[in-house]
Amino acid sequence: MKHEAIKIFTAQDSIQAEMIISTLKSSSIPSYKKDLGNGGIMGIYGGNSKAGADIYVADTDAEAAAEILEGMGLINS
Repeated sequence: MKHEAIKIFTAQDSIQAEMIISTLKSSSIPSYKKDLGNGGIMGIYGGNSKAGADIYVADTDAEAAAEILEGMGLINS
């Protein structure tokens, strides 16, 4: 069965994105980020991009991931 990646959250910066990805990973939820705008280049030169990043998970993990984000205080139910 093929799963589709869906966006669950837009992080404000790369630090927040990495915090979310790490928390999801600790709950066995694979995820990845896609930098917005020139965020990837800014991260290389500045160490932290303020451009933001979209966080993606498999569609089958979206509900569990949303519960984790809610527990982190990032989204409301």
